[in-house]
Amino acid sequence: MLTALGCLPSIRLTIYRGVKLNLVDEYPVGQTFVWWCFSPCTSSVTTLQSEQFLGKTDTRIMFIIDCCSGNDIRRHSYFETENEVLLPAARQFKIVGYLDSGNDLHIIQLQETEALFHLIELVPKMSATAISHSNQPEILTKSTQ
Repeated sequence: MLTALGCLPSIRLTIYRGVKLNLVDEYPVGQTFVWWCFSPCTSSVTTLQSEQFLGKTDTRIMFIIDCCSGNDIRRHSYFETENEVLLPAARQFKIVGYLDSGNDLHIIQLQETEALFHLIELVPKMSATAISHSNQPEILTKSTQ
């Protein structure tokens, strides 16, 4: 997966993630934390209306994320209309805002930050030419010296 994501450009944009749990106490404003798992998100807030993602009932959190390392996987997803953006694992964020909007919907605003040290690196991007040549067998020649 890291190799595949390494072939996609990282994009800077605002994305959204819905969680159907009450985790508000775990995200106090000002705190910095790391999401260790890959995090599927969407670039369209409309997608979150679906019960599959966030819905309109029960306690839930909508994360509004200003990210710089998202990978737009819409063209590689079975559900292109979900406008899916995948955040790689081990990304660091700062909680910059919180809103209790009523109806058990909590909105938490996150800003991706640079970690003091790289927690995980995607495989360096290679050009299509480099990839096609890397699959070619190496020809060894014997030196006459």
